[in-house]
Amino acid sequence: MTTGVDGAVARVGRDGTLSLAFERRGARTIVARSHFTLPLQVLGTMALGDPAAIVSILNPTGGLVGGDRLDIDVTVGESAHACLTTPSATKVYRATGAPAEQHVRLRVADGALVEWVPDHTIPFAGAAFRQTIAVDVAGGGPGSGVDA
Repeated sequence: MTTGVDGAVARVGRDGTLSLAFERRGARTIVARSHFTLPLQVLGTMALGDPAAIVSILNPTGGLVGGDRLDIDVTVGESAHACLTTPSATKVYRATGAPAEQHVRLRVADGALVEWVPDHTIPFAGAAFRQTIAVDVAGGGPGSGVDA
């Protein structure tokens, strides 16, 4: 932690944002928009022979520390299918001040499908982590039911 000119303790941590939008194009789903600021980034989209767009979300810093704030905002358009994952576990390190935070918002249009399947979160002793996941499903999603 550092102290400012006025003696106040400055916040320690990084602010990362990720905004993705998926659209259905013919028989496949594509990434229509991708914007991010480190420490969040996106690895190339994978296609595994099905219509889903599979995207890996990466934090190249090696983990989260107290004061980090990550905001992930994903929109999946009508009839699109997106699978979001991470290439490895998320490590959360000891915090002496503010907790690390991650806020995820998933917006799912009519007939769309989104899979949120990140690898494990590993908190170390003394870690402080807050996470929110908000899902907005238009018309209840496929079959008008929400599977969680």
